[in-house]
Amino acid sequence: MSNQQFSVQTGNEGVETKTQQVISRLANLHPEMLWSTFPLGDYDQYAEIDAPDVLVCFGRDEEELDDGLVDPYSTMLGTACEPSVWGISEEAAKIIQCYNRVFIAQYANCDGPRSLASKH
Repeated sequence: MSNQQFSVQTGNEGVETKTQQVISRLANLHPEMLWSTFPLGDYDQYAEIDAPDVLVCFGRDEEELDDGLVDPYSTMLGTACEPSVWGISEEAAKIIQCYNRVFIAQYANCDGPRSLASKH
């Protein structure tokens, strides 16, 4: 699959609209999952510079949704995992990462570019 399939439309629409487009797309792929938004907050420690301030989060139940699961390739403890651990497909995982730009396992030392940039 090309990376273009995982891109989010850009243009004049607002961030909220883009976020809703992503959630809609994910809900079509996995209607059994719960989808919502979560503030970037402390996730900036694991984020790329271009990460949005509002992330897409997922979960199998309200508790997981409330935990703010935003990186399908990482466990809650920060170790790398496959998206199937969370019950989602590789396609959905790529859409989430393309939008959220949060990589918990990659920046396990809380040294993501966005966090480092904010310290300067």
